[in-house]
Amino acid sequence: PFARLQVIHNAADPIASSVDVYLNGALALDDFAFRTATPFIDVPAGVDINIGVAPGNSGSVNDTIKNFVVNFANGGTYIAIANGVVDPTGFAPNPDGRNISFTLFAKTDARETGINNNKVDLFAVHGSTDAPTVNIFGLGIYLTNVSYGDLSNYVSVPAWRNWIVI
Repeated sequence: PFARLQVIHNAADPIASSVDVYLNGALALDDFAFRTATPFIDVPAGVDINIGVAPGNSGSVNDTIKNFVVNFANGGTYIAIANGVVDPTGFAPNPDGRNISFTLFAKTDARETGINNNKVDLFAVHGSTDAPTVNIFGLGIYLTNVSYGDLSNYVSVPAWRNWIVI
């Protein structure tokens, strides 16, 4: 049994500008840089997986600064977005009072392809720790009251759509 997973590094903390990711103790991503993403990969399903995140210069899983235990459903498709800051006391608090500690945001029922051949499927993630709630709109598509840590539902839009975040 397996699931599909994409990992996105969106943690803007300078300490986490580059991280090493361990799966059950084995190095899976070496020097994974901020604002990069993996392709979708097959991962084991139906079993607990320890995801350890360590600084990019780590020597082993023993350098892990944060560990997450996940269990993927067989046949599921997921996107994990690394976000937040390692030490929140060194950063401005979130204006909406949201916790900005380093974490993984999870998109379940993720899509590897769009559902309509002439449109693009997308979802929004509010990943700016110090920004307030925003509205995202463009030509009739509206996502309102998106706060830090929120992941929207998918929307299908023409590929030429312009987006405005307020």
